[in-house]
Amino acid sequence: MDERKFEGEMLKAIMRRATQPERANYWKGVERGLQRAHYGAAFGTDEYHRFWLSLAENGGDESHREYGRGYRDGLALAETEAAIPTV
Repeated sequence: MDERKFEGEMLKAIMRRATQPERANYWKGVERGLQRAHYGAAFGTDEYHRFWLSLAENGGDESHREYGRGYRDGLALAETEAAIPTV
């Protein structure tokens, strides 16, 4: 994911967090997942990465699970973008 696409996806997540306050934790997780995918190990340790992924299924409460699902989806969005060949 190039810088321009990353910034665009981050802006979308920030805007959705503002307009969907009931899903704020999810969108904050998407932001974090995008950052991890874009910056790699410079954005947290592998242990930290595994922790945020584990929240999606094993978070203590729904707000933590939403955060984890957002993180996972942010990573997937960046990986999907990386897998699309440019012509």
